[in-house]
Amino acid sequence: MSSAAIEVSGIAEQSSRLSLKKAMEQFGEVTGCHMGQRGVDLPIVRFQTQAMAETALDALKGGQVWLDGCVLSAEWRGSGGPKSAPGPPPGSGPALRRDEAAMDMGSRDLLGGSRGGGGGRGGRSRSREKDRNKDKDRDRDKDRDKRKKDRSHSRRRRRD
Repeated sequence: MSSAAIEVSGIAEQSSRLSLKKAMEQFGEVTGCHMGQRGVDLPIVRFQTQAMAETALDALKGGQVWLDGCVLSAEWRGSGGPKSAPGPPPGSGPALRRDEAAMDMGSRDLLGGSRGGGGGRGGRSRSREKDRNKDKDRDRDKDRDKRKKDRSHSRRRRRD
């Protein structure tokens, strides 16, 4: 059993990977769904079997699949589909394309494995920043209290 991948076009910018995957699951089991870099790469959907991919491709080419208000279309991706017509000549499409090996990677693999968490914040978590802000507020309050004490103490001395 060999898997087959199709490249989806016409997708809205706000459409998510999960919404695309759910829309494609009506045609069969989706084994991979990758959005790529928006504006550069076309989303790729990989089906478990060739027959599932062909069913989805027929529906997409027939204008029967809508997602977030847009009609989707598709073409075969890579070596997964039948070669009835040659693809576009090299260099005529977008400059940056993913290879088939990228289909096996998850989003965490693309970002690198040495991150400490925190979602692109250089490994720092939001809770750490909150703690720092609390410390700054606490220090500021201590300084303010200290100044109040100094002032009141000096006033007392002058009166005596």
